[in-house]
Amino acid sequence: MNVEKIRYNKIGLNYNKTREADKRIVKRIINFLPKSDNNLIADIGAGTGNYSFKIAEANNVIHALEPSEVMQNQKKIHKNINWFSGFAENIPFNDTTYDSVICILAFHHFSDLEKSINEMYRILRTGGNLILFSADPTRGEKDCWIKHYFQPFHQKACKTLPDVNYVKDLIENVFHNNATIYDFVLPGDLKDGFFYSAWKYPEKYLIADHIKPLALDGEMWDINNLQTLCIDCNKIKTKQDKKDIANYKNGKLKIRTEQMKIITYFLIGFST
Repeated sequence: MNVEKIRYNKIGLNYNKTREADKRIVKRIINFLPKSDNNLIADIGAGTGNYSFKIAEANNVIHALEPSEVMQNQKKIHKNINWFSGFAENIPFNDTTYDSVICILAFHHFSDLEKSINEMYRILRTGGNLILFSADPTRGEKDCWIKHYFQPFHQKACKTLPDVNYVKDLIENVFHNNATIYDFVLPGDLKDGFFYSAWKYPEKYLIADHIKPLALDGEMWDINNLQTLCIDCNKIKTKQDKKDIANYKNGKLKIRTEQMKIITYFLIGFST
């Protein structure tokens, strides 16, 4: 088993326990699709098919590509979903076949992003579109509370998740066409449990199973900061405290809930 597949299999452990398709993300994806029924869509890095399943329910046909056996063992089954094994850098699909290619919170795992985007372009029909959804943690505020309590995770995320403008430039160079960034306001009650998803509920970060990266990389926890977060969360007594600004460390550190809203985005490119 190669290194890439080992990494994907680790990510896939108990994936569906924390990663549920969020209806607001699904709605945005469907709105970006061509306005017709029975679109043929390639989902690259489909994971367990949480988003493939919801999009298939909207009368689209999905070819879901996923390299991890662990992920595929948890896959969603739908009459409109066909599953394939493979990597984004070498997509086993025919040229100029798909109305849309989607990639949802996955491309930061690819070993060669430029090659992957070339492959996505290759399989798109003329006029078809690429729909990427991801996060760029560097777009957040410098003093947000997640950076304070989980600095190693945040630093790792900044290195792992590419800068949105870098990705935009890659798409434009490959597609020979303009790409467009659409900000996605990150809801406080997001169902998809990636690292920044519980920004409004800091107590959830004390339960590793609620946040997938914490469950995987517990060795990166700063125990002192974790203990401080635990103490500070106990100071939050009411719903009003959670809704407004929670005073941490006697007012020296505050949670500003607007700080996590700007890091997620859709990036759309059209094939020519």
